[in-house]
Amino acid sequence: MRVLPLALLAALAVVTAGCLNAAVAPPILEEEAAPDLPSDLAPFAPAVELRALAREAAATGATVKIPATAVVETFPLSTGTGRALDLPVKLRPSPLLSNATWAEVDGVRVAMPAIEVYEGEVENRPGWKVRLTTTDQWTRGVVLAPRFNVLGMTPAGGVIPYLVRIGLEGNVPYGTELPSDKPGAGPTVRTGPDGAWMFDAPNWPQQDCLELVPPHVAPVLERPATQKAITAKIVLDGDARFGEALGNHSFPMMIAMLNEVDPIYEQEVGIRFSLVGAHLNTDPDYYPDPKKEAPLTKAAEYWNGRKDVDRDVVHVFTGYPSNYAMANCIGGAGIPDIGYTFTPLGWEIDSVYFHTSAFAHELGHIFSAHHHYGNHVETDGGLATIMIQGYTPGFRPVFSTLSKTVIRGWAEQYIKD
Repeated sequence: MRVLPLALLAALAVVTAGCLNAAVAPPILEEEAAPDLPSDLAPFAPAVELRALAREAAATGATVKIPATAVVETFPLSTGTGRALDLPVKLRPSPLLSNATWAEVDGVRVAMPAIEVYEGEVENRPGWKVRLTTTDQWTRGVVLAPRFNVLGMTPAGGVIPYLVRIGLEGNVPYGTELPSDKPGAGPTVRTGPDGAWMFDAPNWPQQDCLELVPPHVAPVLERPATQKAITAKIVLDGDARFGEALGNHSFPMMIAMLNEVDPIYEQEVGIRFSLVGAHLNTDPDYYPDPKKEAPLTKAAEYWNGRKDVDRDVVHVFTGYPSNYAMANCIGGAGIPDIGYTFTPLGWEIDSVYFHTSAFAHELGHIFSAHHHYGNHVETDGGLATIMIQGYTPGFRPVFSTLSKTVIRGWAEQYIKD
């Protein structure tokens, strides 16, 4: 069996001052040799300085200034273009991580890397949610801004995502060097006679997730913003190719991606995520190429045998290029044997916000939400919500009212804090 390079395994298995061995990969960003980045993604300060400011803000209640050069609006093209903001942010440590959160390589505990996860708000902007994930080499995060009507007086529903990217080439370290599949090689989406989005790929290896919601899961009415948060326990796993691509950044990037999905679920359905643990599987033959077989069966084989791990969902990141992601369809959260989803790392490279939305979409199926189509009654200006059947650049990170009620009802039924 081939395994990851010995240098990487050594770095993942050795505790060095509470973090993974940073000698595995060269520094991503050095002041003496900063890479040429697009102006809208240019670093506004050394990552180490921002990390120190975030710590101070979380400890004292002061604000961290995130200048416009580091924040980009992802709508309408989801390519990092659009209006930028100048944001004073208040931060606090996120409950996404706890002292019990672990990291493993092939089932063996290793040191959790020196990663810090924050949540917060934008000063003097009610309803704006912030998530930041910091390391000593990069920072990434998301700011979700409430949408208002044309008069700017009342919320219009939904949110606008703004991204924070510092010390990264694209969305991930060494982003342009990672394997990638640009759109076009996979299933295409077309508009049917009734205006509905339809897949034109009869042999595509996916499930449609259109089964009926089980009758014992009663849809619930919309909750007010003060609804009690439900905490879902999640495990993140990465295949050998994911680990090879990201090296000592593997665990921090997993956590950063989840940190950007968390505010969508908090805002929309009152669900927060708690990371049980992050895992890497270094066997290159364990997880299959998704173009041939979805990795969910192999994920279930491994994690169903881990009776020591209490979780509601397991999400797998694959380093294989892929044009699709998948969940094991309707339901699963709170039922340990079947709560599995996966997304490909390549989507982090090809589109600024696409992967986060796809991650949220697949988790929606695990909470019993169905697909809907481009002519759905609650499409937003012709752009669908997260649960559209087929990912469309530009859709906003929101669920339809029906999806919200089903997701919340499922969580109340099966997620036990």
